[in-house]
Amino acid sequence: MADWSSPEPRIVMSGRIRREVWEALDAFVAEAQQSGMPRLQRYHVLEHLLAPVLTEEGRAQLRRELRGEDWGSRKSWNENSR
Repeated sequence: MADWSSPEPRIVMSGRIRREVWEALDAFVAEAQQSGMPRLQRYHVLEHLLAPVLTEEGRAQLRRELRGEDWGSRKSWNENSR
């Protein structure tokens, strides 16, 4: 279980995501705040979703999942799509 009260310093992360993902994240956080989690913030959700990168098993699973993604017209990082 995550410890959201941890005094560990955090860094600022910047990245580009689709507008609908950002809007869905904001809506999720607002809904959670209204449903008994008033201190929940976007970064809590992002840390939870990114937790698999902390282990080799999690990273391997993410690689498998991302290789199977259909990225449409966007360039993929999958070497097979070059």
